[in-house]
Amino acid sequence: MIANPILLNLPIPIETSRLTLRPPQTGDGKAYNEAVLESFAELSMWMPWAKLKPTVDEDEEFARRAAAKWILREELGLWIYDKSSGEFIGAIWLHNIDWHLPCFEMGTG
Repeated sequence: MIANPILLNLPIPIETSRLTLRPPQTGDGKAYNEAVLESFAELSMWMPWAKLKPTVDEDEEFARRAAAKWILREELGLWIYDKSSGEFIGAIWLHNIDWHLPCFEMGTG
């Protein structure tokens, strides 16, 4: 059991030879929006949240809320960037976290 998850230091960023994974932060909404719009046809077939195309402002708000959830350890979103180009290429989420076990569900975004 983790007594206070806010005090948990998590190893970020996570780096591989090709990728950097890090929590979302202020200013990430534009890159996220571009990726969502680029793959919207595919996303809308599988993702319940992909029914209407989001605006840049909506995705900036999403990024800022995701950053806050990371700090509070409510959800742990990791945004994936190509290390050589710096391009945003996707996201994964650890959500429905139970810090008493600890366990979580994993999804994409």
